[in-house]
Amino acid sequence: MSSINTFNDDTSEELRSIICRLNDTRERVRVFYGDIKTGIAWPEENDVVGRIGCSTGGSKIPLLIPNARSHGGGGLLDGCIVAIYGTSGRKIYAHPTFCTGIWGVTGPVNNGYVEAVSHNGKLHAQFKKAGQAARYVDFMNGARFSK
Repeated sequence: MSSINTFNDDTSEELRSIICRLNDTRERVRVFYGDIKTGIAWPEENDVVGRIGCSTGGSKIPLLIPNARSHGGGGLLDGCIVAIYGTSGRKIYAHPTFCTGIWGVTGPVNNGYVEAVSHNGKLHAQFKKAGQAARYVDFMNGARFSK
């Protein structure tokens, strides 16, 4: 049984229960952070994949532990979670109006790049190798677990 005992005040009971279950099962997940009122995900690509763990000490907070070799990880922003997906692409939790925005592969803007990615119509990232943009879009939409 999970030993997590401290959550953000904005974290729903449903999500608290899911986080505790994921701590117990050690399933690898992709977490989407965003606006919990609207369900719109932030375009965050770092520190969003791993296993749920638990800190030590009196106030045990949920952690996102990057991989099996890791001895710890950063605190899970449980008050900002709008969706959680398992490695198989299975939806574990999603805000009723969860949306990652509109991602697309476009042409590069600067020399030295071969393709780019837009988010909601604005340049978001550029890539030097063909195929990287499509993989990045899949990652940002939750279809992949690596960029």
